[in-house]
Amino acid sequence: MAALGAFARTRAVLAIKREHPMAMAKWWAKKKPGLDAEITMHLSPYEQKIIAPWLRTFPKKVMQRYPYYLWPLSMVVTVVIVQELGDAADHAEDFQHRF
Repeated sequence: MAALGAFARTRAVLAIKREHPMAMAKWWAKKKPGLDAEITMHLSPYEQKIIAPWLRTFPKKVMQRYPYYLWPLSMVVTVVIVQELGDAADHAEDFQHRF
């Protein structure tokens, strides 16, 4: 009995429960289905411009998110600069006292 419970959610069982293919379930999860849950749109395997829509919106999203990421990025840059300056000062001191 426990073995049946372990395999209750396999792909075959889930595929029987759904009206559309498993591959499309995650893709259209946020879309409202039609009256009979028929998929009316899909991504063709021969689609030539898959990344183009992302590239068009990428600069706008970067500028919108820039203030949010400004503080962590500035802290990382500050730590790296302080580390490099400290290493340079240490190497200069080692060079001065080399003999």
